[in-house]
Amino acid sequence: YAFRSRPCGSTLSVTVRAGGRTATARARVTCPPSVKRVSIVRAALSPGGQAAATVSVTTGNDQPVRLLVTFSLGGAAHTQSLTLSGDTAYTRSLTYTFGKVPCGTSWQISANSRPRAANGGDSAGGRTAACQEEEPPKETPKPDESPKPDDPPDDTKTPEPDDSGTIG
Repeated sequence: YAFRSRPCGSTLSVTVRAGGRTATARARVTCPPSVKRVSIVRAALSPGGQAAATVSVTTGNDQPVRLLVTFSLGGAAHTQSLTLSGDTAYTRSLTYTFGKVPCGTSWQISANSRPRAANGGDSAGGRTAACQEEEPPKETPKPDESPKPDDPPDDTKTPEPDDSGTIG
């Protein structure tokens, strides 16, 4: 007999009769784990370097699956792995602390599963605040020097003396 779909979680019974004899066997049908969707519900990076993610996972059955969450900041990365089983919907919050957060750096949190989710997984991220431009240090006069006045605007400059020999 061919079933239209695998009867996951069911118990099948088979009865065979031949020559006045009868035999019956039962078997529970298990199905391989499956993941329908992995979604990042919330992702954040604090100025102190703590990355946080809330991840939602929906599975096809209650078989064990692995959730893999990778936290990335610049060239640094850290992956955490969790086993989920016994249900078909999960929400987990995870954190990782990088330490010092460089300015103007990309960060990302990725969530995937084993087996691979039907939607392929999810990611979220952003960029840390831009670096502040440093102002060049202002020159301060040395203690034995007096400050030099700026040149006055062109229309207030004192006219140069005329060398033509004419007075008045």
